[in-house]
Amino acid sequence: MPGTIGILGGTGQLGSGLALRLGQAGYKIIIGSRSKENAEKAVEKLKTENPGLNFDLAGTDNKSAAGEADLVILTVHYEHLVDLLAQLKSEIAGKIVVSTINPLTFAGGKAGLLPVEANSVAELIQQHLPEAKVTAAFNTISAALLSDTTKILDEDILVAGDDKAARAEVAGLVNAIPGLKGVEAGPLRYAKVLEEMILLIISLNRLHKAQTGFRVTGI
Repeated sequence: MPGTIGILGGTGQLGSGLALRLGQAGYKIIIGSRSKENAEKAVEKLKTENPGLNFDLAGTDNKSAAGEADLVILTVHYEHLVDLLAQLKSEIAGKIVVSTINPLTFAGGKAGLLPVEANSVAELIQQHLPEAKVTAAFNTISAALLSDTTKILDEDILVAGDDKAARAEVAGLVNAIPGLKGVEAGPLRYAKVLEEMILLIISLNRLHKAQTGFRVTGI
């Protein structure tokens, strides 16, 4: 189990939620942002809103967070991704990288997906970071639900990746969060499916006025 997780672009709701849940599961967490100051402000905000936090939580710039981490989670907006990846090749080489990124857009008030240069965002990351072990996970979970630690989680998280050991490790990372089950979904090419599933989640949430998730049966 990696001791330190770097969450890049971690000042948003999804990054903060993962920081809280994984920190409570026993991991050391480093939140990364474009500036160290922004990351430190996000850490202080989390501590203020969640009094009694008893895990190791720090904030710094994205490059430093990637270098210090054993495993890296990317929660940046898709439009900022390529510029960030260009700065991180040496820091991330050989490490497991988890892409949570969906190329989501709400143009015209409707949810849709932006075009991606590769088959999926996760595969685009792998192209830019050939020495990293890229996986896709947490694509369908509600950031609002994840960041509210008073809420009980109860869903499966699908994990795609070409490196079998990395995929299994990320599934184990998911399992460390109470209420979540990591399910290995196959090679990285299936990341496209995981990223597209966010559109169905959004539709279900609106239709049923709920925070919905998925369960895989039979395994």
